[in-house]
Amino acid sequence: MNAPVLTAILLIAPLGGFAQNGQDTLAPRDQLARAASSSPRDVSAQLAYAEDLERHGDAGAREAYARTLSAAQTAGDKDRAGVASLRLTELDLLAGDRDA
Repeated sequence: MNAPVLTAILLIAPLGGFAQNGQDTLAPRDQLARAASSSPRDVSAQLAYAEDLERHGDAGAREAYARTLSAAQTAGDKDRAGVASLRLTELDLLAGDRDA
């Protein structure tokens, strides 16, 4: 195989979602969504997904932060409950909810 072809394969492979170990690979956002939905009490998974949604301007970010807050409160994780609560308030204010 010559160098240009090998280079093209190496550049395309990460974008193409080639199967590994006989399984389809998932995009990072899909992986985060799957982790958050399969582990609703996992505060780290909930927060990572909420942050990713917000980073990409997804309207579901607010709901994801609400799930993060719930998971953090259930786990007694005051630090991440505070982070989620603050982000919920900020998102509400950005959306024009002045009562937040």
